[in-house]
Amino acid sequence: MEKITFNEFKIHVICWSVYIFLEVIVLGLMNNRFSPLSYYIMFYALNFCLFYFHSWVVMKRLLKKEKKIYVFLLLLIFEVLVYLAGGVLITYVLSGYADLTGKLSQAYFAGVLFRGTWFIAYATGYFFIKAYLQKQRQASEKALEIAALKTQLLISEKDYLRAQINPHLFFNTLSFIKYASKRDSSVAALAVQELSEIMDYALHTGKSEFVPLSQEIEQIEKIINLNQLRYEQKLNVEFKKQGEHFDISIIPILLLTIVENIFKHGDITDLSQKSLIELTANDQSLVFATTNPPGHFPEESGGKSGLKNVMERLGKTYPGKFAFTFGMLGGLYKTNLRINL
Repeated sequence: MEKITFNEFKIHVICWSVYIFLEVIVLGLMNNRFSPLSYYIMFYALNFCLFYFHSWVVMKRLLKKEKKIYVFLLLLIFEVLVYLAGGVLITYVLSGYADLTGKLSQAYFAGVLFRGTWFIAYATGYFFIKAYLQKQRQASEKALEIAALKTQLLISEKDYLRAQINPHLFFNTLSFIKYASKRDSSVAALAVQELSEIMDYALHTGKSEFVPLSQEIEQIEKIINLNQLRYEQKLNVEFKKQGEHFDISIIPILLLTIVENIFKHGDITDLSQKSLIELTANDQSLVFATTNPPGHFPEESGGKSGLKNVMERLGKTYPGKFAFTFGMLGGLYKTNLRINL
């Protein structure tokens, strides 16, 4: 027997109540004739049994993989015969167990059969409507499951890309400290402090989906200071900031990776050509650009892997809302990022 939820049970009760009210009360008032209560109870019980047997047992044969039509037809004949027998039995009981020879006419059986056909038609419609709704619900649940899996996959991909950034940043800046410690312990101490603050940002704040732009700016200034410590404040680097909307949110370690690429692969000690970092932010867009003299192997080195990583993260977070280019132009290595907020 098919199980139904409490909410479905309430719906069935309401629908049957409305049906009985319309059929018994309204028609009874129209015809000015009512039958005894026992008549309604017994015949409606028989009709309900026919309705649910047909929808839950007979019609379910149509959903079986091995659709044996003869089984369906046998069940259909069986339920009709049982319904007719039930109708005769109820009539016999209601008549006080009197002889029914005069009542069991052709018209009587035609009326009972018509009534049974009526409820079989109801049950068939109910079966197909419920099957359709169940199919739609399963499709919706499957779509939600797929959407949830896609969301989880996207989060995992973002976490994977971010995990690639953190150790990359750590091992590059660690070499600065090693160099500084050989020359001046005070410089090494400052470098350790700057590195610890950068790594705290990368490992903790960097786990957030978005961070204020002001925090990213602060980390850019720290990595510039860290590199200035290494080169004894002789780096030819300038960081320009324009705008008042530094409270806008962006994905973490984004701009920091682009800046890190300058120090790893650019010739930042070239006094004839300044390495420039420019940031412009407003409530509609963010523009971030870098220009630096190339190192010895700007294109062949692994420098582009970090920028490709940036491109992937942008594509997953700002699809269709960003433009990011990088490469050699006019003898200089340039990157240009624009994000429409």
